Amino acid sequence: MERVGQESQEVFSTEDFLILDYIRDSKLIPKNLRERLPRLVDLGVIEKLGGRGRGVRYILAGKYYNFIGKKGIYTRKRGLDRETNKELILKHLKVHKKGVIRDFEDMLPMLTQRQIRYLLEILRNEGKIHLVGSKKASYWELT
Repeated sequence: MERVGQESQEVFSTEDFLILDYIRDSKLIPKNLRERLPRLVDLGVIEKLGGRGRGVRYILAGKYYNFIGKKGIYTRKRGLDRETNKELILKHLKVHKKGVIRDFEDMLPMLTQRQIRYLLEILRNEGKIHLVGSKKASYWELT
């Protein structure tokens, strides 16, 4: 924060530090502080992940994790890109022959069930996997 403040000539308020503390602890940011988020993103202090609305998450910037020597934590919090997640699903299916949603949730804990289903649909549309069965007894396997 001190380095960013020196480089950008910005002054950080108590509210800014509170936001950073909420983000570091993975807590919900109170409504009265959310208006300050875009400024912190623009300054490169935090990063915005996800889409819009409720799907948005914030993490501390990669520079912070580099500074404290915890690059792996940054990668875990940021998550993997879509293509890497798809490859992990395909690798799981190659090894285990089939997979259910619960398997993929365990494998990709940073994703919601909806995001996992979206990845499965993409893989299905690409013709790489298909769904066998219906309802609770269904499972995914390679095409």
